[in-house]
Order: sequence, then C-alpha cells, then structure tokens
Amino acid sequence: MRKKRTKGSAKYFHIEDATMIKNVSLESLLSHPKTKDELTTYLSKNVLAALSERVIHQKTMVTFGTVTRGNVEIPQKLAHHNQEEADTLMLLHATSIEQDAEVVVFSPGTDELILLIQFNETLPDKIFFFF
Repeated sequence: MRKKRTKGSAKYFHIEDATMIKNVSLESLLSHPKTKDELTTYLSKNVLAALSERVIHQKTMVTFGTVTRGNVEIPQKLAHHNQEEADTLMLLHATSIEQDAEVVVFSPGTDELILLIQFNETLPDKIFFFF
C-alpha cells in the first residue's frame, strides 16, 4: 500500500450498487487497494452492460483485472493478460488499433500522456488525450 497517498491509513469500502460514497472524499475512497480493484471492476462491468444495451455507441474497450472486453475485436494477446499497470496496458491497446482509427484516452494521470508522447510513432493518427 502506498503510504504517501494514504497518509499511513487506508479504509476499505465494499463496492456495490448500495455503497454509500456521497460524503466520502475521493482520496479516502481510493486509499485501499482492494476498494480500487472493486471500483474498477464495478465501473467496467457497468460500461459493458451499457455496451450490451447499446447505450454506448462508440467502439469501446474496457480492461479490469486480467481481462479486456468490449464491442470491438480485441487481439487474443490482449484479451487476457498479466499486466499490472493500467497506464502501460492502455498503451498496448492503443498500439494494437488500426492506424486510421480515432482513439480517445481518458486518464487523471500524466504518466499516460508521457507514454503516449514517447510512443507517438506507433499510435493511430488521431489520438486525443483528456485528463
């Protein structure tokens, strides 16, 4: 656990539809690794549900745990993985997409931006980064 981010303490929240997080700070919510994993899985499964219900119309890939799913063809080597860091996994997915595709990356961190700049030559022509 990263003591710098958690200030030495972390609180675990079990993530489900009924979890009350309205008055919980983002820092506190994300302080425990298990909560972060559960939140990632919860949000990913909801995005996949929206894809299956055709609420989301864009081509979308969602990665959580060790799997990647979506409404696009995902290379077999990326469908199941043992990659632990999301920023490098996102880059691997971006480099596997056709050169003429439009890619949008949403991330709160700058690590991903630095990686996208570094690997610019191997990425699709139209890539947009929002944070």
